[in-house]
Amino acid sequence: MLRRITKFIKNFFKNNTGPKVVALVVAAILWIYVSSTQSTAGKFPGSITLRSTNTPPGLVAIYDQSSVDVEIMADPADWKKLSADSFSATVDLNGLSEGTYQLEISVTCSIPDVKITKVNPAKTYVSLERIITKSANINVSSEGSPAEGLAVGEVALDPETVEVSGASSIVNNLTEASALLVLNGESNDFEKSLRVFAKDDTGNEIKGLIFTPEYINTKIDLIKASNSKTVGIKVVTSGTPKQGYYVSNVATTPPTIDITGSASAISAVNYLETEKVDIGDISTTIEQSVSLNIPNGVAISTSNGSRVRVTISFAESETSKSVTVKINANNLNDSLRMTYAPTDIKVVISGSASAIAKVGQSIEYNLDMNGKGAGQYSQLLSTSNLTLPNGISALNIIPNTITVTLESK
Repeated sequence: MLRRITKFIKNFFKNNTGPKVVALVVAAILWIYVSSTQSTAGKFPGSITLRSTNTPPGLVAIYDQSSVDVEIMADPADWKKLSADSFSATVDLNGLSEGTYQLEISVTCSIPDVKITKVNPAKTYVSLERIITKSANINVSSEGSPAEGLAVGEVALDPETVEVSGASSIVNNLTEASALLVLNGESNDFEKSLRVFAKDDTGNEIKGLIFTPEYINTKIDLIKASNSKTVGIKVVTSGTPKQGYYVSNVATTPPTIDITGSASAISAVNYLETEKVDIGDISTTIEQSVSLNIPNGVAISTSNGSRVRVTISFAESETSKSVTVKINANNLNDSLRMTYAPTDIKVVISGSASAIAKVGQSIEYNLDMNGKGAGQYSQLLSTSNLTLPNGISALNIIPNTITVTLESK
């Protein structure tokens, strides 16, 4: 019986070529289908903006962070359809009052078959603050220049103040609103609508504030820049360097700038300030291209435009400490031994914190006893005879004079 079955199978595959081809084609189609529908996992290459739902009336949410990353599982066809707008990342503020909370982040996708496998971070801190409103003056800064030989004269604002609303901690610390006037070779007086915004100490725009109105109308008068003057550049910084460091040098390229304008306008200008450069918690040299704040009635007359390159260098703060001095007798006669008094000798050394930390408990002092015989000697101690590590200097030795006794062994 087994032989008959085996013979039947052999004859089938030997004589039925057509069915075999069909079987192979069907298998290939099935393999392609399965491969094309196989879900793949990975991190979505973009950040999802975090939003809130059910925000209580009269309160505004301030997030510990503004976006999240997600890992997903999806078919290859769905991966091609995905964008940041396909996702929604939210925290639910329903029923909460003023205060700070750690809340779960919920992420959904508008494409049904996409599965969210991981949200990073899974939670975030959210502060709910009262919304307050106050009036703020508007500071108009300019970028670029009008036509050659002209400068910005009077800038009339309508209105001159705006109402700003937002989180109490932000609005209370806001001193002014800002607007940016971009100049591009204008040769006649003109009007322009400018968007109102606010800047933080580093010059970045503060998000989450509402200005009423959002735009202001400006009338800009251009005047002849018949006078010229070379002035310095003052770099304005915000923040403090990393602990243990200080600003050692500030330089700009170019170091000075040529300005033009009316005699009355440029007579009051001795330097131009830069926008703020953030040096908070920094210890290494930074280089940035920053804008200059140009007063009304003044124009830049050089080809550099209204931007300069700023280089700020840092160095470790100097510190000092007292260590023991170990006296070494050099060139001492072999038949003699040396003692000295007092034996407690200290040296005050100075250097950077990292260099000081590498210094041991004592520093060697090389005392030349060449040609000295038995007896007592008064020896003045000089800092030049100390063996000091690199980056360390000696301020003084205490005491600076010792009594040396040489006697036979």
